[in-house]
Amino acid sequence: MPPLSYWLGWAWAQLFGLTETSMRWFGTVCTGLAVAFLFRAAHRLFGLRAAILAGAFMALSPNVCATAVEIRAYPLFLLTTAGAIDALSILVVEPSAAARAAAWIGLGLWLVAGIYTHFFGLILAGGILTGLAIFLGRSSLKRLAALAAVVAVAALGLRPFVRASIAVSTGATETHRLHEVAQLFFRLVAHPTMNAVPLAMAGALLAAIALAAYAARLVAMKHRTLGLLVIVLVTGLAVTVAGAFVARGFSAAKTSYATWALPLVSLILAAPAALRSPRGGILPVAFASIFLAAQALGTLQLWRHGEYFAHGPADRIARIVDEVGPRDTAVIHIASPANAFVYFPLRYVYGPDFPQFVVGPEPSVGQPLELASSSWRDRLSPFRHLLVVRAKLQSGAEIGDQIRHGDRAFAADANANVLSSMPLWRVRSHQEMVAFVAADVTVLERSSVP
Repeated sequence: MPPLSYWLGWAWAQLFGLTETSMRWFGTVCTGLAVAFLFRAAHRLFGLRAAILAGAFMALSPNVCATAVEIRAYPLFLLTTAGAIDALSILVVEPSAAARAAAWIGLGLWLVAGIYTHFFGLILAGGILTGLAIFLGRSSLKRLAALAAVVAVAALGLRPFVRASIAVSTGATETHRLHEVAQLFFRLVAHPTMNAVPLAMAGALLAAIALAAYAARLVAMKHRTLGLLVIVLVTGLAVTVAGAFVARGFSAAKTSYATWALPLVSLILAAPAALRSPRGGILPVAFASIFLAAQALGTLQLWRHGEYFAHGPADRIARIVDEVGPRDTAVIHIASPANAFVYFPLRYVYGPDFPQFVVGPEPSVGQPLELASSSWRDRLSPFRHLLVVRAKLQSGAEIGDQIRHGDRAFAADANANVLSSMPLWRVRSHQEMVAFVAADVTVLERSSVP
């Protein structure tokens, strides 16, 4: 990953402390500024109604709200994108030569900041350069060429980061790519939280399709400003989709990589409700209201069930470890592709010496524990508490179903049953944790001293 978010995160930590809360506030501040920049750009391009809608679409989007609190590069990526859109809006509508000259410089700075925040900043930069090349007249070609040269030279500095990323990339399988592309377009306007309220999911998708159709009609009617934004978005998405099927070594269509598209989508979908519509202004406003309500319902589910939509249950398992005491506790993982989402966070919190075993075929993490061997009980005898953890990957639809109908029990597992029925141990507690990585956790407590 390029270094800018790490540099700025380090500077923020020097001022406000290197704590989880502090670093989440860094992302929240970046996202709040991104909404402000988008509001200003929408107001400049399409008027106050579009500014209110675009700002609300983005501020209430569960995609944006989930991103805002991440301690990753994506909140800053939202900010650099919104800043670039704001500078772009000045180039489109500002008659002052001085303001336009400053906007060219500002746009260059935002684009360079974007590519040093995330590699896909190059996707946004390419889309904006393409749109400007089509939109602007010959009088601006020199400045456009200078901007392209600045972005190209800055991109050369990414080479060591690209090489390092390639070295650690795990690649993508052919069978997953079509699904990832479909998921990418879904996540531009909807979010897995909406599975908890199917009406919100349907409303978001249908309203977004309707607003996009109105936007396309306006572009066909030669609305050049909206056309420029559509060119930027479509060009970037086209490159992303092509990369998903052509590039080797990584999944180009991951939804988080398309963070740059979220401000553009909010702005484009807000425009039809503010501009003269081919069929009058009522229907676009109605569709915009439905879309906004769906976004708000999705974000409400995120607020109510935030842990359900976390990447994994490691924090909740760590709270159990703290409760029983980590000094005489071991974790036993039942082998699963999802084990790493629990193992590595616990290793980070408690250190590499914290005992974590794994039972099952081909363990990729932890110390192998062979139940077929008579020695496994001796290996566990020093511990007062054991946490038997089964983890599995879940889809957003499965999570939504569990929110509506209750946590779904894991299927019975022979290895877990053997561990839970050990004579010297008793079941202290059991709980299921719903998340994208769900977990079934049984806490065993030693009932007597061997």
